[in-house]
Amino acid sequence: MTAYRGPGGRVTTLHESIFSTIPGSPAYVGKAERFVMREPALGIDLDLRGHNAIQGVFRFEHPG
Repeated sequence: MTAYRGPGGRVTTLHESIFSTIPGSPAYVGKAERFVMREPALGIDLDLRGHNAIQGVFRFEHPG
């Protein structure tokens, strides 16, 4: 993903937006060079280029 940048050159982020689906984490917006997903069991065969992309930061934690 190549991040979009604002007029000052800083990476553009969305905060408290419907696009930031990870609570407390900003959504980084940009353009994905390529996205490929093939899942024959679900009938999915995608090969997309140059579409908008959103990225967020999260981590899994084991309870206990």
